[in-house]
Amino acid sequence: MKTFRATATTLRLFLIAATAGLFFAACSPPSDPRTAPITAATPDDFAAWKNAACEKLTSAERVEFDQCINQIRLRISMNNEASGDAAVAQALCDRINAKTIHEVLVMAYTSEAEWVTKELARQRETLARADAVLNGPGSEESKTGARAFRVAVVDAIDKLEARLAKAKARLDELQKP
Repeated sequence: MKTFRATATTLRLFLIAATAGLFFAACSPPSDPRTAPITAATPDDFAAWKNAACEKLTSAERVEFDQCINQIRLRISMNNEASGDAAVAQALCDRINAKTIHEVLVMAYTSEAEWVTKELARQRETLARADAVLNGPGSEESKTGARAFRVAVVDAIDKLEARLAKAKARLDELQKP
């Protein structure tokens, strides 16, 4: 009988502790979306998570997060990983599910830096070809269009360099301990 009585007492104590644990869990504040994993198994799950999370983020954090989500979505489309809104949305969810906001930001800025680096190389090649035309044979009058084109390419390069610097600076901030 002692064994049964000890087991019953142990069971009662366990039930009281479990009930108290559930009570305190229900009363505890919801997790911080900045550190908690994103729930995004499906686009609907992500929308629900985002609606709840956005209430706890500053407007600047919401804007940056949305920009990063759009960057990831754009990269999925540009890399032909998925096509069509539903497929791209699911691919986005597959990529960000169970990640933290911090991990999503790092993912997006890394993607941005990689793409801009490739685009800068492409634009610099275009600039070299424009310079070859300008330095090649032909009258100055015939090179008017090439000069205007060169100005546009230099402007594009300047903007891409600024974009790359911004992405790298933000990545450095995010990767500091």
